Amino acid sequence: MKRLLTAILLLLATVGIGCTNDEPNGPQTIGVEDVVVTPSELSLEIGQSSTLSYSVTPADAEYSSVKWSSLAPMVATVDEAGVVKAVGAGEATIVCSIDNRQASCRVNVNLPSTEPQVGDFYYADGSWSTDLDTEREVIGIVFWLGDPAKDDASLKRDHPECTHGLVVGLNHDKGYWQSNFSTSGARVSAWVKENVTDYEAPIVSNLPESVNRMMGYNNTKAIELYNEDASNRSWPVEAIEATVAYRDAHKAPATSSDWYLPSPKELALLCSGEYDGNIYFAKKPGNDNRKFINERLAQLSDVNSLAGLIHWSSAEFDEREVDEESIRVGWMVAVTAYFSDGDISVGFKDSDSAYMRYVLAF
Repeated sequence: MKRLLTAILLLLATVGIGCTNDEPNGPQTIGVEDVVVTPSELSLEIGQSSTLSYSVTPADAEYSSVKWSSLAPMVATVDEAGVVKAVGAGEATIVCSIDNRQASCRVNVNLPSTEPQVGDFYYADGSWSTDLDTEREVIGIVFWLGDPAKDDASLKRDHPECTHGLVVGLNHDKGYWQSNFSTSGARVSAWVKENVTDYEAPIVSNLPESVNRMMGYNNTKAIELYNEDASNRSWPVEAIEATVAYRDAHKAPATSSDWYLPSPKELALLCSGEYDGNIYFAKKPGNDNRKFINERLAQLSDVNSLAGLIHWSSAEFDEREVDEESIRVGWMVAVTAYFSDGDISVGFKDSDSAYMRYVLAF
């Protein structure tokens, strides 16, 4: 009997019935051991695109999904097909994830290699072009070329990358410079001189070495601090409040200074272009630059043309340099530009008939 049982067990073992072994019952799944992204480094200009590819090891590995992601989407984005788009200057890492394996590509994004020109369209990604690119968001028009920080130490300190020129925004506001100035009993500049160390007081005289300086960024930042102080809440500078609101509503690229209210000199450049003389006494600059910028603005929708009316600057006026017969008192007025002829003058701060047009350095 024992011999018969032993023989049966041997037979079952031989044919593989009723027993197990260490071999799998079906084909094994080959997993991903490594991922490679090609290329591993990429250089683009803002607005350009490029497609990345990937490979896995072993080549016959099986996987369920491929996921692309950007660690710096403000610099470069990537879609599900591995198409990278450069959207802002800087460096970004693009990651390809397959199962529990990853590989990456380092992307360097640069500003356009072409030099900007007056009249170029300026985009939200920090790039510019002479011909309108409807696939990118236009936020302004280049109206002056040069070093915008040549007079403004605070702009050079805060934004050393801004060396190309100035851009004007697409829309304007209209209103007071400081409607309740009389209640304050003093100039904004007096408060700035006493309380601020990082920015100069936003005040000019009619002397060329004063009114001809490009100081809009400095002036705006100084008055922002004035507005933020609790002691000035009853008489804020509304023109700067409007500037900050425009800044929040119309995002500027990180490669720019962001929007500010221009100085008298910057208003003169916007309206008339370059003028070597004293802009305060100038009667001949005209408005040729304004006309050209308006031609460029006319190619866009939902924008405001540069009105041929009074525009606020970010500077108060120092009456100590005013002719004795003048009826204007400096602490009551801010400097304006009349865009019909480029005349630089002054306006009473509680007038609501002047425009605010915002600019940025790039």
